[in-house]
Amino acid sequence: MEVKIDRVAFSLFGIDIMWYAIIICFGIMAGLFVATKNSKLRNIKEDEISNLLLFALPISVIGARIYYVVFEWENYKGNFLSMINIREGGLAIYGAVIAAIIVVYFLVNIEKLILEI
Repeated sequence: MEVKIDRVAFSLFGIDIMWYAIIICFGIMAGLFVATKNSKLRNIKEDEISNLLLFALPISVIGARIYYVVFEWENYKGNFLSMINIREGGLAIYGAVIAAIIVVYFLVNIEKLILEI
């Protein structure tokens, strides 16, 4: 028996919302929840965790796209609009993680937060 699942969860105002986007959003919310709960144990304000997320999340999306485009350069060279069009797919988790680490590193140093890993 083969189970087929449609990639599109639903459409909102003519824009298809994919299942993987929903899963990523739930992962982000779960990570924020865990980080907020753990911040109390480490005497870090919840606002500081939210600030980290507000900076790291959009820059991570940009980092994910840059990483993808760099490694698929032959498909994108000469067409700037296709480089920035994430609706056609093409985000690489490695780029998102690298960008998030860089953002958190700089924000922690700017804010003088003490994060123990």
